[in-house]
Amino acid sequence: LNVIKRYHCRLLHIHWIHPNGIVGVVAKAILRIPFVVHVRGSDLNIFALKNHFFKYLTRMVLRHSDMIICTSKATKVKMTVAFPKILKHKKAIVVYNEIDAATFHPMPEQEARKKLGIQADGLHFLFIGNLVIEKGVLELVNLMMTLSGAQKGSNVFLHIVGAGPLE
Repeated sequence: LNVIKRYHCRLLHIHWIHPNGIVGVVAKAILRIPFVVHVRGSDLNIFALKNHFFKYLTRMVLRHSDMIICTSKATKVKMTVAFPKILKHKKAIVVYNEIDAATFHPMPEQEARKKLGIQADGLHFLFIGNLVIEKGVLELVNLMMTLSGAQKGSNVFLHIVGAGPLE
């Protein structure tokens, strides 16, 4: 709260419902500063929808927020279904995560494979995300094992980028 006072903040943009959203609720109550909560997905899917305590905290954060930002339409729909009374009276918008177009841009396939050190032939699949059960990573790995077993002699690859309990 001292940092908020020192920099004369007039609005807080809180990323994640848990635990950061609680800071927004406290700051709003004590300092009378509005806050926007940015719902990323896993804070809703992993915590709020699977645990009564976190669902209670989520309800409190959403109720006290002045605006809600969701990173996808699916997250907004799931949140609206889980907390219909709150979302009926709150403005919730979707703002997708962006990428740096100067760094990530289309290029010829063989050039990209060479630059990334990926084998030139074969079928490549890429997963980027949190390595948690809810993302279906284990099912993807099992599918790839089945695929590569059924495609004897073919080059089928799965590239996984991320961190989490399934590392």
